[in-house]
Amino acid sequence: MSFKNNLLQARSYIAVISGFLLAFSVVVYVEKHMPPAQAEQAELTLSNDFPALPGPRALTFNEAIWARVAWQYFVNNTQSNGLVNAIDNQPFTSIWDTGSYLMAMISAQRLGIISRDELNIRMSSVLATLAVLPLTENKLPALYYDTQQLVRLRSLKQNETQPDWSAIDISRLLMSLDIGAWLYPEQAPAIKQLLAHWRFEAMFLQKEPQHLLNPRAARKWLLISQDNRHSYGYQLYAANSLRRVSTQAGITLGNPLPRQRFITIDGIKIPYDSLIKTGKVDHPVVTNMPYLLTGMEVGFDINSAEMAWRIMKVQESHYKSTGDYAYVNTDYEEQIPHFVDDTVANRLPASIDKSRDEIRDAALQLSTKSVFGWYALFRTSWSEAMRQRATSLFEPGRGWYDGIVASSQQKSRVISANTNALILESLTYLSQGPLFCQSCAPEPSSEINDGPRPQ
Repeated sequence: MSFKNNLLQARSYIAVISGFLLAFSVVVYVEKHMPPAQAEQAELTLSNDFPALPGPRALTFNEAIWARVAWQYFVNNTQSNGLVNAIDNQPFTSIWDTGSYLMAMISAQRLGIISRDELNIRMSSVLATLAVLPLTENKLPALYYDTQQLVRLRSLKQNETQPDWSAIDISRLLMSLDIGAWLYPEQAPAIKQLLAHWRFEAMFLQKEPQHLLNPRAARKWLLISQDNRHSYGYQLYAANSLRRVSTQAGITLGNPLPRQRFITIDGIKIPYDSLIKTGKVDHPVVTNMPYLLTGMEVGFDINSAEMAWRIMKVQESHYKSTGDYAYVNTDYEEQIPHFVDDTVANRLPASIDKSRDEIRDAALQLSTKSVFGWYALFRTSWSEAMRQRATSLFEPGRGWYDGIVASSQQKSRVISANTNALILESLTYLSQGPLFCQSCAPEPSSEINDGPRPQ
């Protein structure tokens, strides 16, 4: 048989193979010339049962007292240089806690607890001290500082591969400075001068350093932060303030976190960060605080509103079905880190930088600051029940305790700036709406409702 005859008999096979080769060449060409596909992110929509958010109302007599108890913490723990201790009578702070102090100060003035003159004195003192704090190599404030000696403190448990600063913690401080500059324009020049010396672009890193930052590669950007606040919720919270100091922040922080895990509880899908073992049972760690902070400070967006509502519904469902107050999400007592130079007494057993599994003894069954956040934002029967259980968790003249410890079922022995600041913020939101709201409450309100008093 001649080659020509063989070729004629094989023509159908040759046509098929040629078709495959042609199709493959088209695919290769398209892949080389098409722009990279953007990472998809599921759009949240509000649940059908998402409630109408309650409007502001005057504080009750008891609520006004609770606010003053919380402010007393800051009166007791303010150093002569203006900084405030992160934990009662412990001379250290973090940038996150400094932001919380400024939020507490603003809330106290809005509630009529302190005058505008006192606020300006306190805020000017904080800004002056922040301006002279030693910065890191990247020209950003460090994570921890000694509130008396004004030196940087590095924890023994900090991840050595990470810088000595946290973008999430800095975002908390920036949020308080943004609100401070808007509500108190007399402070704006000092705030602007302070921020001019910080190099915010260092907070963002692209996985492919040979390429310049560009929006088409946004899914490859990283926000540099510490492990103890690495969650999708905290990145969403950080975007509220960081997007105003960096052009790429909003895109970067809006991307889904790699390997974000979800858990479905009672038919409700919520994100979780890790698992913690209590007894023989693994419980999901669900971060709720960044969603609550967003609602109280700038007002909910659709992501923070829906996630906060889902998390609250899961907890309410658990409470209704079991009568158990235990949270599905887990908050922690504030912990004194073990510092390298040992200049701060370490009277508590755990470090804030340890993994979630290692600090299970500090896990809170009931978190005072979370309770007040739910109480202010949604005011449901469940949040009222939680609030009633938390009402006794304070000491007159000192402030509010962090909560009830899960392992012992006893009241936490820790009184912290973060908890007391969040209580002041929640009561300000309850009476005036979000702090960063142009039409919510133009002037501080000292009105107290002398009607029914919650017990």
